[in-house]
Amino acid sequence: MGYFGNPYQPQPMGYNPYGGYAPASPQNGAGAMQGFAGQITRVNGENGVDALRMAPRSELIAMDISRSDVLIGWYVKTDDAGYKSKTPYLMTPYEPKPKQSAASLTSIEERLTRLEGIVNEQSVAGKPDGKSKGGKTE
Repeated sequence: MGYFGNPYQPQPMGYNPYGGYAPASPQNGAGAMQGFAGQITRVNGENGVDALRMAPRSELIAMDISRSDVLIGWYVKTDDAGYKSKTPYLMTPYEPKPKQSAASLTSIEERLTRLEGIVNEQSVAGKPDGKSKGGKTE
């Protein structure tokens, strides 16, 4: 019978001496990102943010559920020593800009007549006497 934890002795079926640890790099790939669980961290006010336990050099976004009138999100990160810094953000629902409708025929006609008026004022051909503003004839 082998001793538990000795890698040179046969182990009982299903026994893993490293059971509490994540799989090593051959399964995950070196430096591969872990899968996102899709969970939302919810806290109850600033005291809830302070009570979060976080590892050093980590960050998360937590939703504050203490108030029902506004949405508050907390960006929480820790430095190398595990010191936590938190920043609250006020969130508003996204509202897309309304689409601009196509220009109607009447607005196009109004713009065209206005532009024609501007061009005719600047043009010598639009003047009745054929003289430009400087008094010279062409």
